[in-house]
Amino acid sequence: MRFQLRKLPIILLAAVQGYFAGAQTGFYVPSYSNVNPGIVLNFPVRVLDFDSVLSTQFVLKWDPAVLQFQEINGYGLPDMNSDKFGLTEALDSGIVRFVWWHNGNGVTRADSSAIFNLRLKVIGAVPSSSTVEFTERPPQTFFEVAVAGGQFYNLQTARLFNGLVTVGFPISSSEPEPAAWSSAAVWPNPISAASKLWIDLAETADLSYFLSDSAGKIIFQKNITLPSGKHGMEIANPLIEQPGVYFLTLRSASSVKIIPLLVF
Repeated sequence: MRFQLRKLPIILLAAVQGYFAGAQTGFYVPSYSNVNPGIVLNFPVRVLDFDSVLSTQFVLKWDPAVLQFQEINGYGLPDMNSDKFGLTEALDSGIVRFVWWHNGNGVTRADSSAIFNLRLKVIGAVPSSSTVEFTERPPQTFFEVAVAGGQFYNLQTARLFNGLVTVGFPISSSEPEPAAWSSAAVWPNPISAASKLWIDLAETADLSYFLSDSAGKIIFQKNITLPSGKHGMEIANPLIEQPGVYFLTLRSASSVKIIPLLVF
């Protein structure tokens, strides 16, 4: 059977910002830090609140200069086979299209169950990096999830957690804290509506901090002068509209600290 894209119905839902609560269907893949060229990584696509799902379709995308497609295995849904995947763009463009549907009352899977496994080989030079992200490529493939009872989710309303691969460098460090601060951390992390950057300064310092997404786009930044002592600064803001991996960069005149964040 030839792979066919199936257009599923769409319903426009209100955008949910920052902290995602409730029972939205979601998907996530792992992140890998400081990997070496030549190894093959597994990216099991795991589910959240996958309850009575009738159909779903989406695109997985990565940088083909950093990660090379190997195979898809570990089918975890009924009626799932190779026909449900479009692989013609996998090697050249780093794109896999996925479309699945099931006749009946819908399929339910426990949280963190894997519905399939994507295997990618690391071919990027040191240092390099790539996200492995859930997206869509209209008009052929929209991101859609249809649930029994008439509920639908799209790219803005599903809970999605993209992966990140860094080649030859860590996304977080255990090195001693820079001299400008004796400690700096975000808590809670994964961040919620009440998350803060907590920093303990040894002396008065001019600081800048900015929040960027996994593609490097800066979505918030601020310059501030703080006296010595402990401080807590709110980091959640209305510009964080989608869940995923973000990076908070803290700079002083002599040092930089990068804190990976997970946004639900």
